[in-house]
Amino acid sequence: MSLSEFFHIESSSNTNFKLWKKLTTSIGIKKNHQLLIYGEKIIKEVSQNNNINVLSVILSHNNKGDATELLNSFKNKKSVSTFLLSNELYKQLDIFNTQYPILVIKKPESRSIDTKELLNTKSPNLYLYLALSDPLNLGAVIRSATAFDARAIILLKESCSQFNPKCIRSSVGLSLTAPIYCGPSIHELPKTLDFIGLDMHGEPINKFKWPITCHLLLGEEGQGLPKEMNRNNIQIPMVDDVESLNANVAASIAMYSYFASK
Repeated sequence: MSLSEFFHIESSSNTNFKLWKKLTTSIGIKKNHQLLIYGEKIIKEVSQNNNINVLSVILSHNNKGDATELLNSFKNKKSVSTFLLSNELYKQLDIFNTQYPILVIKKPESRSIDTKELLNTKSPNLYLYLALSDPLNLGAVIRSATAFDARAIILLKESCSQFNPKCIRSSVGLSLTAPIYCGPSIHELPKTLDFIGLDMHGEPINKFKWPITCHLLLGEEGQGLPKEMNRNNIQIPMVDDVESLNANVAASIAMYSYFASK
């Protein structure tokens, strides 16, 4: 592809550039229904997924040589535009300093789930309920949940967005394709549903008998879970010198324990 086939952007007042700058924040993503995708591995996977609508490829003068293979994958898609930015403008968008082309995609539709329907679920499946505000933690938990075959990952209203750029990167792109649903507030979950929570004073996980259908609830570190909830608490035994585990580590251990028990 020759330079004449690129749309050149040299000014920060350019309409497209101003839009892309907004997409580096969760608010901008929510308002404009588009995402920026970073990282060679994630971008290559996204470019091969026919369910993801790629809108544009953003290059700089420094990395246009890395884009040949990527651009060839879109050569039959006339709807994908290619933009060549000055190095200075590109650095403002490359928030992870990947120095690799950036994709602009349409934000996938969020899916809702009626938690009341889960009351009658009796199948051997893992349902994970998350109230995590840290996008790095959320992305890592989504990655682990996918590895341990979670039937549904339900983001409660207290959780950050799965489309946050840090979450997408931390989940290695799985937050775009995993079985993720939007749920209610943690305080509005059905009180008749038997949840399993992680608690330092719960039953040791190595002695816990997992139910056939697991409703695992994970709240923000330090804040704990609502006391009024109907739940069984489990703990992960560890040495006294360590106060607690990272949310992703604790959730991963619990999910593996359930996965291995089936």
